[in-house]
Amino acid sequence: MTRYALYRSCAPLLLTLALAAPAAGQALPHGFDETFAVSSLDPQLLLGDPDAVVRLDLQRFEVSGPGKAVHKVRRAVTILAPAGREHGRLVVYYDKLRTLKGLRGAIRDARGEVVRKLRRSDRRDYSAISDFSLYDDNRVEVAELYHDAYPYTVEYEYELRYDGLVHWPTWYPQPEGAPVAYARFEVEAPEGTTVRYRLNGDVAQEPEVLPVRGGRLWRWEVSGLPALVQEPYGPTWHQQAAAVGGNAVELELDDVQLPVGRAVAHLIDVAGAHAELLGLDHGVKRPLDDIEPGIVA
Repeated sequence: MTRYALYRSCAPLLLTLALAAPAAGQALPHGFDETFAVSSLDPQLLLGDPDAVVRLDLQRFEVSGPGKAVHKVRRAVTILAPAGREHGRLVVYYDKLRTLKGLRGAIRDARGEVVRKLRRSDRRDYSAISDFSLYDDNRVEVAELYHDAYPYTVEYEYELRYDGLVHWPTWYPQPEGAPVAYARFEVEAPEGTTVRYRLNGDVAQEPEVLPVRGGRLWRWEVSGLPALVQEPYGPTWHQQAAAVGGNAVELELDDVQLPVGRAVAHLIDVAGAHAELLGLDHGVKRPLDDIEPGIVA
């Protein structure tokens, strides 16, 4: 049975259920089905028989100052076939500058009913550098939610709290081979912050810029994205995929505020000084301090 036929067979099963409350500050479009019932899928997203569909990707990066921020993530993927099971796996990197908080997850059946929530036994924590140390600064949290009755939806929600900003997150709403129903990325920063950003793929439009208390909010949205099919011998997925990368003109390292160019130069100086220990080439070069990247306010 094709995914489109599956959609038609599930349509009569739509139930009236209470909607889950969205993450703070992340209200959804009017009428959005937060139960993620298969019957509410746009049939156009099932053309090509995909193994999974991204139903929702909400990300909000709230900057409270040069060294403080919170990255809020909420994501739901409907898995239509065994080949799409990998989308039930969440991988989150954190370190001494980024603390993982409030990780939650759930599995919903084809009707949109919750059949199981994320348990502690579904989560594993590893060193991002070695596989034997519990004390490395660079860590990775892996959560896995799987179900045997297709189709089903996996949803995750979590926060990363930044204490010291060397870089901002890059938003990639579309995994390889999966269409996207709705996705949104927001950056909130204090008044006077100059935000630089780079657009890629289907995120070609300039952001909507809105006033918020004490600052401004930049918002990008995409919806109804078909699955991205990489051409043989063509550009890589990262070069083609919808993405937004951003940063402020001024970052913070060890409680010292530095322009971006000088922050990068400082990191390269540290790497150069410890090149042998880090296994790097001693020929690491440093950019000119007085050159700043292009700025888009």
